[in-house]
Amino acid sequence: MSDAASWIVMDTLELQNKFNRKSFEIAHHLSSHPLLQLPKLMELAERTLRIRPQDLHYDAGSIRVEQRWDEIPSAPFSPQEALERIENSGAWVLFRSVQRDAEYRVLLDHGLA
Repeated sequence: MSDAASWIVMDTLELQNKFNRKSFEIAHHLSSHPLLQLPKLMELAERTLRIRPQDLHYDAGSIRVEQRWDEIPSAPFSPQEALERIENSGAWVLFRSVQRDAEYRVLLDHGLA
């Protein structure tokens, strides 16, 4: 799976008829995309923290749905550690404006074209 057509699966006629008017089903295989694997996400976290730290938010633990961003205590670990903990400890990572990263811009440009 190397091109966008193989990552996103949908009926193109349904897309043309319903896009921005009605809901329709799509499927994807993005969980197996190389850029969405843990090692590449850790690299992205490192680059984002170094170049655009305001675009990276992360934490681990129990965060309430209604909890405000400014009420969340600072994480006592790095974004890479949050990614390492993501499966087992409730950790989460939010990458904002990921299209500013050259590698991920290509993924978004091809995946959304």
